[in-house]
Amino acid sequence: MDHLEAVEVVVVNKDGEARSVVASRDPADPHRDLWWAHTGCGGGNFGIVTRYWFRSPGAKGSDPSRLLPRAPESALTFSASWSWKDLDRSSFTRLVRNHGSRHERNSAPDSPYAGLFSVLMLNNRKSGTVDLVGHLDSTGSGARRLIDDYVAAVGRGAGAQPTRSHVERSWLQAAASVEESQAGFFKAKAA
Repeated sequence: MDHLEAVEVVVVNKDGEARSVVASRDPADPHRDLWWAHTGCGGGNFGIVTRYWFRSPGAKGSDPSRLLPRAPESALTFSASWSWKDLDRSSFTRLVRNHGSRHERNSAPDSPYAGLFSVLMLNNRKSGTVDLVGHLDSTGSGARRLIDDYVAAVGRGAGAQPTRSHVERSWLQAAASVEESQAGFFKAKAA
């Protein structure tokens, strides 16, 4: 579910003139297509974003604490790394296919995996590994089992065992963290 209610964007018209536009999810908004473009394509692709407004669809009132879903207290952050030495073309293809199809099969809003964030980093052979990193809300029961099942499903049939780690931390640390994989550091952010 997208919580972007509106976006203010500086755009340039065909004459090269810059102007600020507010585009919202309101079906009557003449700039709604510009709002829609920012819901999945990333901020800044269609101009310079200067402001965002967030609100859950269906949220009532103006109390900021009730406009968005409450963040979980903690998240279980995990990583799994497969060594390139243990992968051939077939096993690499299997990892990539498993990752995509697992997300496809578990993408429904009521899926226990709906809150799972993960990235499969297809690093080059020189880096030494293919890395799977992510996090999941750990305030409910079974987060560790869900992650174990997920990593096993991604690796199923690849013939290689990953090196794994996990750590529980606050949701804010997990959602705006700098991670270290065997390939180096990277910045990740997720809701």
